[in-house]
Amino acid sequence: MKTKTRAKKKAVKKNELTAEERLAARRAIARDVLKLQELNVLKSPHQSGYVKVSRGFPRRVAAEGSMKPYVRDTTCEVCALGGLFVGMVDRFNQCSVGEFAVVSRDSIFRKLTPYFTRRELNFIEACYEGLDTPPHSSRLYPLETRVLINSFYLAHKPAERLRRICRVIARDGEFDLVAASMLP
Repeated sequence: MKTKTRAKKKAVKKNELTAEERLAARRAIARDVLKLQELNVLKSPHQSGYVKVSRGFPRRVAAEGSMKPYVRDTTCEVCALGGLFVGMVDRFNQCSVGEFAVVSRDSIFRKLTPYFTRRELNFIEACYEGLDTPPHSSRLYPLETRVLINSFYLAHKPAERLRRICRVIARDGEFDLVAASMLP
């Protein structure tokens, strides 16, 4: 009980989310990604960037205007982090049209780190992209983990990898590669 109290005080002090709020937010973002995939807003694969809007980008809206009202009217090709980013925009309305138009690794991490740690985001990206894709290095993970990552990458097409990643996060609040690999 002391740990939860300390975590809450620390979070309030830094104006950050508590551990419970982070888990709830992750679950909500992952559920939104799954819903956006179902609605054909999110398409995979996209492995040469994070988000590529292929249809419906609001062209006549001020760059500082909110992107949220337009998310479900677009079609985006995404990788795993791009999908989580679009899910975050759809859920929490924390992105302007201008920010959405130019999505970089830094901007994705900046927007998602209130909900996920950098380590978690790197691991999710490695599982989606495979270890042969920069900036991932096989030296970052022990042999058993590298084998699991490569098996997951080779066993599933991109849309299914994103679906499995988000199903586990929606259920557990965090990504577990073994659980994602064992989903039916």
